[in-house]
Amino acid sequence: MEVSEGQENNRQTDRMSFGSNLLIQNGCSTPAQGVDISSGGLGIEIERPLYVGERVELVFFKNTFKVDGTVRYCRESTAFGVCRYRVGLQIHMVFQALVDLLLMLDMEYKPA
Repeated sequence: MEVSEGQENNRQTDRMSFGSNLLIQNGCSTPAQGVDISSGGLGIEIERPLYVGERVELVFFKNTFKVDGTVRYCRESTAFGVCRYRVGLQIHMVFQALVDLLLMLDMEYKPA
């Protein structure tokens, strides 16, 4: 599994905090926690590693909104003795649709 080493910021777009629960589907369903969101992708935390380049489906809002994405990086992170993975996903659609949906649902935005 390819894992990014540094914490260098390679983002080309601004991001916002995004604390929504979602499912990652890639043969099995795994719960994940949103961390941040931008027009180019989504940052999540998950309990198992994902492979760089792997295609996944992200399921939001209890199966009412789905998008496809590609894993750009996966970094192991241990806090309080619990191993988790910080994953960056590139989204394959006009991501503005998700941002519009969040606004429609009146979710709170906080700059990251």
